[in-house]
Amino acid sequence: MQGTKQKVKTFVTDRHRTLNRSPSQPQTWAASEGNCSTIWSSDKRNLGCTSPCPRPGNVLESPVVVVVVVVVVVVVVVVLVVVEEKVVVVIQVEVFYSRVVVVVVVVVVVVVVAVIVVMVVMVMVVVVIVVAVVVVVTVKVVRVVVAIVVALVIVVVIVVHVVRGAVVIIVVARVAVVVRRRRRSRRPNIKNSRCSSSSSSSSSSSSSSSSSSSSSRSSISVVVVVVVVVVVVVLV
Repeated sequence: MQGTKQKVKTFVTDRHRTLNRSPSQPQTWAASEGNCSTIWSSDKRNLGCTSPCPRPGNVLESPVVVVVVVVVVVVVVVVLVVVEEKVVVVIQVEVFYSRVVVVVVVVVVVVVVAVIVVMVVMVMVVVVIVVAVVVVVTVKVVRVVVAIVVALVIVVVIVVHVVRGAVVIIVVARVAVVVRRRRRSRRPNIKNSRCSSSSSSSSSSSSSSSSSSSSSRSSISVVVVVVVVVVVVVLV
């Protein structure tokens, strides 16, 4: 086992390793790679190492990669939540104070849907890159399956969040259109118009507040789910 320390005859030389024939054990060769010397038999069987062989590090085990993935996921979820809450608030304000409710609602919905689509595409690209890195770096089937499942869960959570936000926006826009039509149809009778507008305003405000509260609750649940998924990935 002292082939690398004695005067030995070089057997094979390539770019990465040197196979040396040991005088004390002529039927074996020592392959030196830095601090690790692997012993090979005459029929090229691996007989073990003279010192512990360094294990190649995994890229995904780096704390920098883990922190970057966690920060990206949390930032995307927070941006989705903030955008949705701001859209609900803007639509509530426009329902009661604007004369061009329909135009404003359509513009806001188009802009928000475009922003959400871009964010979803970015998140899906990040997920695909992470899964590709996992598949390339590791050869363990369990980690590959876990990475694919986590990626699918993240995509499903984001899609559900986007669909729910779109439903909230459509419902609030529908309430705005109904309120506008009622105001136009009951303008001749001032008292009835005021009563109907106040009742419709209260109903629309209650529905908007309930939708915003439900959206905030579900947003919190989405954040919790994403954080749990990220923690599971890090621990696995």
